[in-house]
Amino acid sequence: MAKSDFGMSSLDYWRLCDALSVDQAALLIVGEDPSNVNQRKNETTGFEAARTALINAIDGKRLQADIPVDEEGHFEWKRVTVLVEDLRTWLKSRGFNTGFFFPQPEGPNYLSSTHPNYSQNLQPHYMPGRPSLKSSLSFGEVRP
Repeated sequence: MAKSDFGMSSLDYWRLCDALSVDQAALLIVGEDPSNVNQRKNETTGFEAARTALINAIDGKRLQADIPVDEEGHFEWKRVTVLVEDLRTWLKSRGFNTGFFFPQPEGPNYLSSTHPNYSQNLQPHYMPGRPSLKSSLSFGEVRP
């Protein structure tokens, strides 16, 4: 995936969205850029399974969605949208905790809450961009 001048991939810009269509969400679940959704969905491995799972979850009221209805009372699946936070919660309930919807934090991977050896006690001691204790002391200075 090509990076922009800002060091971001085309997928990174999708993190700005707080709601997605079912097809966009399905493509992001399988790691594809939904920019050309109509072209990509037919050629992407896993898309149909992800889309079907999303539709079944929405239909079974396990995933909240905004579902427009036409004049005849039929769902308009092409216009259904899902909030990213609701999608993240649903994905976690299905055992997913990696991929587009779960970006890895900066720093060592053991500081990620999804790491098997994660310790809440370590979190305050390492923060990217924060000077270490060693670099904050002047030469010869001793802290009590």
